[in-house]
Amino acid sequence: MRSLTIFSGLLLCLCSASAQDAARPLYMDPSKPIDQRVNDLIGRLTLEEKAQQLNHLNVGIPRLKVPAWGGWNQTLHGVWSKQPTTLFPAAIAMGATWDPALVKTITTAMSDEARALYNIGADGPRSKHGLVFRSPVINISRNPLWGAYPGSFQ
Repeated sequence: MRSLTIFSGLLLCLCSASAQDAARPLYMDPSKPIDQRVNDLIGRLTLEEKAQQLNHLNVGIPRLKVPAWGGWNQTLHGVWSKQPTTLFPAAIAMGATWDPALVKTITTAMSDEARALYNIGADGPRSKHGLVFRSPVINISRNPLWGAYPGSFQ
């Protein structure tokens, strides 16, 4: 009799776990490949929900248990923070160097600081730091089509 009770309890637990797994959406299963999870989630979103996610002030998608993500940061010449960060030359000066390797080194340092600030939950310009950083931008003053000097139309 005791064996039957234990077996019944075990069977009930297995059935319950199986039903929970079947009800769990694919996008919430971290054991699944990321591309499958992303496709599953995107397929569940309405057009309005997709558009809402483009805004850094979104409210998440409660019906799908997707939390709000937020925060953006200006990294024109370094990560903005109340924490100490590195300040680099303005973008116009970086662009004027014509040194892509130097600019890559600088932007790599910015991204390292950005990730560190995100990991500690540091304050950003409008909210906690997210992982949306707006930089670098075009150097409108130094266009190669203008010739040797900015403003020169030779």
